[in-house]
Amino acid sequence: MNMVELDSLIHVLNEGVELYSPESGSLLDLNERIYKMFGVNKEIVSKEGISIYVNPNFPKKLKDACRKKKHIRIKFPYFFDKIRKCQYYESRYKRKELYLQCFGLLVVDGGVEKYMLIMDDITAQQKRNKRSSIPTKVVTERLKKFKTAFVENVTHEVRTPLNAIVGFSQLIGTAQTVEERNEYARIISDNADLLTDLVDNILELSEMETGYAKPDRQWMDFSVFFEDAIVQLKSVLDKSDVELIFKNPYESCEILMDKARALQVTSYLTGRIIKYVQKGYIEIGYRCDEKGLYTYVKGTGIGLPEERWRTIISYFKKSDDFLQNIGVGFALCGAIVKGARGKFGMDSTENEGPCLWIWIPCKQTIVEK
Repeated sequence: MNMVELDSLIHVLNEGVELYSPESGSLLDLNERIYKMFGVNKEIVSKEGISIYVNPNFPKKLKDACRKKKHIRIKFPYFFDKIRKCQYYESRYKRKELYLQCFGLLVVDGGVEKYMLIMDDITAQQKRNKRSSIPTKVVTERLKKFKTAFVENVTHEVRTPLNAIVGFSQLIGTAQTVEERNEYARIISDNADLLTDLVDNILELSEMETGYAKPDRQWMDFSVFFEDAIVQLKSVLDKSDVELIFKNPYESCEILMDKARALQVTSYLTGRIIKYVQKGYIEIGYRCDEKGLYTYVKGTGIGLPEERWRTIISYFKKSDDFLQNIGVGFALCGAIVKGARGKFGMDSTENEGPCLWIWIPCKQTIVEK
């Protein structure tokens, strides 16, 4: 390759190109892209006497390849603090580093051997990769923990109604009276409903987590919706020692929300409280703030310490050995509220009643009573 050809080549390439002497390491030539890449100008470069062997940023492998006149392909960070500290050359950039992809190869220019570095700035690409990459081991551990917790939870919830169905199906043939047979049939039917609800919740949770379930938001009067929900809840509450208290503060409360999801979450949270409250009261209410709707269900009951309710919501654990597991339903409620960009939680103090609540952002038009 003659001198004219080499000079033309390095100045038409989009990448930064530098030519060094393999013997002394001195910089012989460079193109315009290098000036822009490193924030230097021709005057600075000509005065500094730059050498590949002195530059603190060039890795040893690259320097060895230059000495031995071997081809190399290498990626490495280029730290501006290093060159400032050793006063290697002055750069107008305040940035801390570049990330370079470099190709080194020997060329012969008019009988003179020169070592060519072709450098590409891949800093932006490297930062994107760094942000998006999670170590495989970390991902595997997270999936393993989630799978274990989910399987343990679902196994318990499936086994409870399934054992009841199998057990009482065997007993129903031995019933001595019609009343006894009817009682066994009722227990089987109730547990079949529980099992069906569990399977539905698991399938729905899977759809929501994978993004297949889309919200169906429409304008609705939450005040009317609240009254209708209360009628349904009264029909399932068969505890004479429990008083129902309803807080419906508005004459009209027009909001933009997924009606089916709202009923699903409200019914589930109320159902949890009903299971825990043996006597006393259950209070159900809601209120609006400037940005959304806050709905709550609370009552007298077992209560839980602050540190334990977070464990329930996060890992779907039981509160003690005698209570039915509260896992998949909580996960589904959490997924629904998360999908609406809301908040979901439980406040509880030991020996006092728990308060389950949700807050969902929504547009609203309110008429006070």
